[in-house]
Amino acid sequence: MNHETGIDRITRARSQMQSMVLMFQMYLEALHSGETDQLPPEMLINYVWQLEQNLEAIDLGLKEAQEGGEV
Repeated sequence: MNHETGIDRITRARSQMQSMVLMFQMYLEALHSGETDQLPPEMLINYVWQLEQNLEAIDLGLKEAQEGGEV
């Protein structure tokens, strides 16, 4: 049984997004300096998809938090 609250969902998704943004920033810096090769478009598309999933989780968490009286 899952007892995750809306705030829990928001916190987890935000943390994942924060990590993903940091990793993407590091990738772009390495790409710019020539330290890495360019990623294939499919990989970048999947990365953006995961970011979108986290945004949806935040939206759902906000709705759950409001309905549950957490906010």
